Amino acid sequence: MTMILRLSNFMNHGTYHAGAFGFRVSSLKKLSNVRSNNPREAKTLLHAIVKMSANDTCLQELESLLKISNATYIQTSSIAQRCKQIQQDLSSIENEQAMCKDECDDDSEEAVNAGRFVAASKDLLEQAKAELTHLFTLQKELDSAKEELAKFLCEDVSTFKLDACIKDIYEFVKSYSRLVAEEKRQAAARARRAAVEEAK
Repeated sequence: MTMILRLSNFMNHGTYHAGAFGFRVSSLKKLSNVRSNNPREAKTLLHAIVKMSANDTCLQELESLLKISNATYIQTSSIAQRCKQIQQDLSSIENEQAMCKDECDDDSEEAVNAGRFVAASKDLLEQAKAELTHLFTLQKELDSAKEELAKFLCEDVSTFKLDACIKDIYEFVKSYSRLVAEEKRQAAARARRAAVEEAK
């Protein structure tokens, strides 16, 4: 991101946009729209960055971020809503369990079935409550990480959208990875042509 910022400031030198201290992650999508005046060397700014990756170890590791693809299908708000729904469901089961315990005092068939439900649901309920507590802990860690990321990116914590940020980063890395593969194919093709020319 530092390199992209430096490139942008260099390109905007002498304009109102020069001397920027940062940029929004969503701006990464615009790199492929910045056209070059020398398309033979690099069609867009993103192509130029790909060419620089051969000498930059950080850029070479960029493709490792492709593993965040699964995170782009999950909304953090839906996780919190689902946790609350599970909590409500467990409370309903606890209430049902309490009612069934009151019905276990006689030898009727309903009392026997109620006793079976209580026995069968006891361990399951305790396990589910423990896992839900763990989920709430993870939710707090996610919220804390979101706040730290927002501050690192100089974003407003109250309006920062983690889902959108993850998706923007993934789309950028995916485009970058595609161009890296394209650059490798072109380099291999140039090497083959050079070999053919030498053989003549």
